[in-house]
Amino acid sequence: MRKVFLAIVCAVFVFGTIATVPAVQGDWRGGIRSRIQASKQKIEQGIERGTLNRYEADKLNAELGTILNKIDRMKADGSLSQRERDNINNDLNRLDRDIFKEKHDAVSTVPAVQGDWRGGIRSRIQASKQKIEQGIERGTLNRYEADKLNAELGTILNKIDRMKADGSLSQRERDNINNDLNRLDRDIFKEKHDAVTTVPAVQGDLRGGISSRIQALKQKIALGIEQGTLNRREARMLNKELGKILNKIERMKADGRLSQWERKRIKRDLDRLDRDIFRAKRNDNRRY
Repeated sequence: MRKVFLAIVCAVFVFGTIATVPAVQGDWRGGIRSRIQASKQKIEQGIERGTLNRYEADKLNAELGTILNKIDRMKADGSLSQRERDNINNDLNRLDRDIFKEKHDAVSTVPAVQGDWRGGIRSRIQASKQKIEQGIERGTLNRYEADKLNAELGTILNKIDRMKADGSLSQRERDNINNDLNRLDRDIFKEKHDAVTTVPAVQGDLRGGISSRIQALKQKIALGIEQGTLNRREARMLNKELGKILNKIERMKADGRLSQWERKRIKRDLDRLDRDIFRAKRNDNRRY
């Protein structure tokens, strides 16, 4: 009787553990189930340790959810073929790379601000953090700019910790911190409205040289600003045009691939942008 009882307890434990991952039932060859568990754990640890912010974690969990939905469709016939397992493992490899990138990107997660301070300092710090994160999300800040601004915010937080060592903040200390936050606000505004509009990073490797062409066009615009052959208005317009192309690519890649026809369309858009950059750089009406 005792052996039967122990067997039931073990069964409940095993199946209870499996049930903790929605849509991931059973045990699959090739370690797919354990890889999914590991990916979930990496994302949760990233939140816990401050290497992932909420936006990044939501994006990664959505990517994992897409993989789980694909698995459900593939398992509709009751099994996974070797080809299907390879397909899933490729998706999980990409998710692992994305988790690593997000954890090690330039947008360092600023430690949460503890406590509540008079004069609205805490709420101002939260607002500054949000402005930087939104700048990354909307493409008005690049990785270097976000890194610099987060470092500035981190310096302010360290100063606050030192000032609070005696358990309180004096009026003079609060004024000092508010001056620092005013300067940070101005710096965020400047970086968001500079001439070099941020173009979202090109993800993955696109056949036909599309990825390398996009990188080359980004570089041409950046060099145009640096060398004075493009003015601020022209750079904004060209980066906006490139951003539209990247958004189109993301929509086209929603099914996981680019067809030959889609690649031809993208190349035509890139040819047009190349001509627009050439014309803008040789605009005879420019005045400096």
